[in-house]
Amino acid sequence: MVLARRCFLGASVQDTADGVRVLRTWPGSMAASAGAQAGDRIECFGAPVQTVAQLVAACRAQAGEAAELVLVRDGEPRTLRVPYLPFPAEHSPHGQLTYGTLSHRGAQVRTILVTPPDADTAVVFLPGIEWQSVDYALRERCPSAQLLSDLSRLGLATFRVERPGLGDSPGPPCDGFLDEQAVYRAGLRSLADDPRFTSVVLFGHSVGGMHAPMLADLADALITYGSSARRWSQCLDEGHARQLAMRGMPPQPRAPGWPPQRPRRFHEELDGQDLGAHWRSLVVPSLVLIGEYDWVVSSEEQLELPGEHVVLGGLDHALTRHDSLEESLSRFGRGSGDDQIARRIHAWLNAPRR
Repeated sequence: MVLARRCFLGASVQDTADGVRVLRTWPGSMAASAGAQAGDRIECFGAPVQTVAQLVAACRAQAGEAAELVLVRDGEPRTLRVPYLPFPAEHSPHGQLTYGTLSHRGAQVRTILVTPPDADTAVVFLPGIEWQSVDYALRERCPSAQLLSDLSRLGLATFRVERPGLGDSPGPPCDGFLDEQAVYRAGLRSLADDPRFTSVVLFGHSVGGMHAPMLADLADALITYGSSARRWSQCLDEGHARQLAMRGMPPQPRAPGWPPQRPRRFHEELDGQDLGAHWRSLVVPSLVLIGEYDWVVSSEEQLELPGEHVVLGGLDHALTRHDSLEESLSRFGRGSGDDQIARRIHAWLNAPRR
């Protein structure tokens, strides 16, 4: 079974007290063709919706030639029959991009492979904690997309697995850290069957780097950026204290609970892992990349990881460049692009192993 592209509603939306409001639309999308405008309330998209989560589920359920869309503007509902449009495909100028499908626990999961000419090494991207799609169509300028593009430009194949509940992958979201890891493991096994690749390398960013040593039995090398082997709750406590100190604020305990990006089960499973033990049992080469201005994960934490350590000047935890630590703190996630990470990975993979 070939997994179809999800529908292209093409609206940036937010939850409000009276329902789902449109912030903007993308040209050529279903929302744009329906004449949706900022401020409109989406009342129905094939099914009634009152929250963004319900709208996402409604988008996933769309099939056929058209969908019913009900927009409310100035209190007046409008019912429209909107032609179905598939989500745009991501493109790569550096190689063939293939949207694939793998079976995992009885469901279909999207894979994305970019293969430059004559590439024999595949870099598997393990993203951080944010619950976001790794299909970067319409988001080609985000730091992760730029990193993957830079790797392909340097002749390395890149491979991504779309977790269930994101992008084209149907099904409920991965609520557990180990459920998410099982999806990655399935993807790695599928990649091992591809005869084009003689080497498979893991690249784990942040929490993705916590998955990496637990998946190293399926890889030939491991690379992390902005990751740690300390217990998850300890990482959060120390990161909280570090940010308070950087902002000149007095020490105070971290608020009870877990970060909102993922469910409680995810955090508790991650907190229960002895990551240090996994790192100590590592038998493949490892490269630990450290951003000079990474204040989310300290350099001390990253230097505890075994392997070759390289500090990359000017880079912060979000894979972007800033002129100072203070600028990263005030403009986190809004730095400029930089191909240092890709160039360092390429050089390390091509260097003779001692």
